[in-house]
This record gives sequence, C-alpha cells and structure tokens, in this order.
Amino acid sequence: MDVQRIEDQLRKILTRSATPAQPSPVPGQPPAVPATAGIDVKSVNCPEVESRKGNKFKCEVDAGNATGSVDVTQTDDAGKLFDFNAKLKQPGLTTTTKGKLDLNVAPA
Repeated sequence: MDVQRIEDQLRKILTRSATPAQPSPVPGQPPAVPATAGIDVKSVNCPEVESRKGNKFKCEVDAGNATGSVDVTQTDDAGKLFDFNAKLKQPGLTTTTKGKLDLNVAPA
C-alpha cells in the first residue's frame, strides 16, 4: 500500500472541497452560510498499515485553523482502492467530505 500517494490524494481532494454561500433570508444581510474557498490543507498523515481488503485506518489532517481526521477503508485486495470519510472543523463550520481513492489512476 502506497501511504504517500494516499496522503497526497487526500490533501488535494480536501483542499479543493468548497461550499457555496447560501443567501440570507433577509435582504441586505450577510449570507446565512458564508462561502468557503476550500480549506488550506498543509498535510495529511496516515499510519503505515498492512494492505488487506477491509482494513480501516485514520489519517490526521493539518489544516492551520481547521482540525480533523479522515477515516479510510481499503476496498480491494491489492491496496489500490479506498473509501474515505473526512471531517474537518473550523470556527463556525464543519466540513464533511466522502469519496473514493483509486491509486490505479495517475494523480491529478
């Protein structure tokens, strides 16, 4: 299992995560939910684990003013396919991102 590639792909995905602003119900007031341009994820640190289908592990996220972690589950025998569920907290905002990682595909 290539932990470095998992960390790199998660960092890119989480940095790109963004939420659009939701308008205020009162005209002329600030948005009810402000837009976020994505969290500036500095690093993702995953433990070295044995490659085995169904294996689960937790990665820690360093994102400056946000804290969080990513739960990762290996979904194949070769250690190339994973499901993830990330939860990052910033002051006043919690971001949850779910998805899949495919290490068979070249990183974007």
